[in-house]
Amino acid sequence: SAGMAYEALNNAGHLGKRLFVILNDNEMSIAPPVGAMSKYLSRLYAEKPLQDFKSIAKSALELLPPPFREGAERAKHLVKGMVVGGTLFEELGFSYVGPIDG
Repeated sequence: SAGMAYEALNNAGHLGKRLFVILNDNEMSIAPPVGAMSKYLSRLYAEKPLQDFKSIAKSALELLPPPFREGAERAKHLVKGMVVGGTLFEELGFSYVGPIDG
């Protein structure tokens, strides 16, 4: 069930182990999706312009010398935390990459 899946994610994040989690939203369900999780995932997927900007910024960061790159990375996390907050997955201890159309 979804509750068991959430508890597994919570436990995995707590353990800090390397783990790949793939959320496959194939938009198929017995009934229309409802609730807070559905709304949250819809917002995550809808932020394509932000994903494009992040990709461009990451490429630009790789051009900086290491000391500047580390400082820029820290500044990025600080600003992101103040403005956006973490995604649910980041709050559970995961590094979130996505959405990916594939």
